[in-house]
Amino acid sequence: MASLEDVPLVDMMTELLRRFKCSSKPDKHLILIGPPGSGKATQSPIIKDEYCLCHLATCDMLRVAVAAKTPLGIKAKETMEKVHCTPS
Repeated sequence: MASLEDVPLVDMMTELLRRFKCSSKPDKHLILIGPPGSGKATQSPIIKDEYCLCHLATCDMLRVAVAAKTPLGIKAKETMEKVHCTPS
């Protein structure tokens, strides 16, 4: 774990300002659903930054499971290939 002393002051101030801005935003939960190529990955970072949200991409998480050859990853690989969510 990095020491707070190792974090540049500008990075700490940027994060502090981001958290201050986010503290005044109402809680939101959004789910973007669409076929491949519909713009989910393009719009997600914009929405995440504007509304101070966490971005979780299910396909990205499944790719990690496939690469690690977990039981879920093994089961998911066939389905991912069918829906064009490349498991590589």
